[in-house]
Amino acid sequence: YFGLARSGTVKTLVPAGQFEGFSVDIIDPVKIKLPDGPQRVSSTLIRSLISSGRVSDAAKCLGHPYCLYGKVVTGDGRGRELNYPTANIEAPNQVIPADGVYAGSAIVEGLATAAAISVGTKPTLGPTARTVEAYLVGMENDDPGRIDLYGKNMELTFTDRLRDQVKFDGPDDLKSQIQKDVQSVQRIYTKRI
Repeated sequence: YFGLARSGTVKTLVPAGQFEGFSVDIIDPVKIKLPDGPQRVSSTLIRSLISSGRVSDAAKCLGHPYCLYGKVVTGDGRGRELNYPTANIEAPNQVIPADGVYAGSAIVEGLATAAAISVGTKPTLGPTARTVEAYLVGMENDDPGRIDLYGKNMELTFTDRLRDQVKFDGPDDLKSQIQKDVQSVQRIYTKRI
């Protein structure tokens, strides 16, 4: 029951360890330097950073980029209409980053690729329910070797926040921005591999 509703302390863990046969080593809290000053690393801080879209700061605390895991589900097909088909991921009971566009990567069926990730309600084409969708660079619709992603499990990694979600004047302006976003994602992904 340790951790449940903030129950249990070091003072109660030490005797529990003696009774159950494990040892307890007490270490000082880990602090990390973030843009808004030094912070004590905790699950509360990490969830807050992710929820506010600060995925690169969350990665500093975690020691690795933040990932969502879930199934690819059917979307509304709007990305396909713009020639940027996306994989919509259903990731229940996980912390979803703030609405915005992110650079990252995806792994599905053992294949890894760069991903331009959008979180939000699609203000230019919608509004719709809040979704997490990713354009998988290199797995375009016309690729004859493209696998059917629906129903497959996907790991979606968030490395950098590119921008807020904004409402564009129309589909052509949105498509132009998506092209720029994908180019940014490719540059970031290439530097990381």
